[in-house]
Amino acid sequence: MVPQTQFTFVSSLLPSIPLLSLPSPTPHASLLSPPRPPLPLGVAEVIVLIGGRQAIGMNQRSLTAVTCFNPQNSKWHPLASLPFYDRELFSVISAGDNIYLSGGTESGMTVTDVWCYMSLLDNWNLVSRMTVPRCRHNSLVYDGKLYTIGGLGVSGNLNHVER
Repeated sequence: MVPQTQFTFVSSLLPSIPLLSLPSPTPHASLLSPPRPPLPLGVAEVIVLIGGRQAIGMNQRSLTAVTCFNPQNSKWHPLASLPFYDRELFSVISAGDNIYLSGGTESGMTVTDVWCYMSLLDNWNLVSRMTVPRCRHNSLVYDGKLYTIGGLGVSGNLNHVER
């Protein structure tokens, strides 16, 4: 169980290639964010890795592992695994203490599922279904609502937003 947490994502699907050490680009001063206030006592900002691919010889398989890294103490913690197998091309977004995972493909079928990881309970729950199956899309949370944007549907490119 992870106490109150602010999630930061590295990637929803990590490529199975070694990480490279690249120089950080220097952002233009107008693009810099103002300094963030310190986190309240008992709240940790963590990095969560969700899924990925594992190469097994010439084959690959999707991973269901969900892992949390706390940079304050440099420790990794396993979280509840994804509640499905062989899902890929999904979108992940955090909102407060929760993580939302939407859409994707499973066994070649595009899906409409929206799952929520609740950090205080360390579990995943199916919370909704989108009206249109989609994968390779983006998500955002605005004004407390989850939006899915674009992606690929059963008939091709999607050019609409769903709330």
